[in-house]
Amino acid sequence: MKTSLRLLALAPLALLLSIEGAAAESLSGTWSGSGVAVPTDGAKEKVSCRISYTPQSAKLVGVNVKCTSTSAKRIVQAGQLLQVGANTYVGQFASAKHAVSGRVTVTVSGSVQTVTFDSNKGHASVTLKKL
Repeated sequence: MKTSLRLLALAPLALLLSIEGAAAESLSGTWSGSGVAVPTDGAKEKVSCRISYTPQSAKLVGVNVKCTSTSAKRIVQAGQLLQVGANTYVGQFASAKHAVSGRVTVTVSGSVQTVTFDSNKGHASVTLKKL
């Protein structure tokens, strides 16, 4: 009887972990879209990005980013995001080449996601659709 009660007590935790894993899985794949970057020392620029996600665990997602801007800057970066909510992921980024570092937040809603970047050089927001 005690074993049955322990298993019953763990059932909600197992369900929660499977739901979180499913959320990370829904982010999986390649997404593409565009948005705007606003540097602290210049004019707004259009940005286009292609981002691929690979689940690494229930709450950790690998990410590969390729973005270009109207000023012909190309950013290629890899890293990880941590799931902090049902549809929200966060991570840090840094690029010595561009002397920039900051925080990235990804919010998913079905087949659309919004990616925001905040850094010491400005901020950006990109809306992506799953390919």
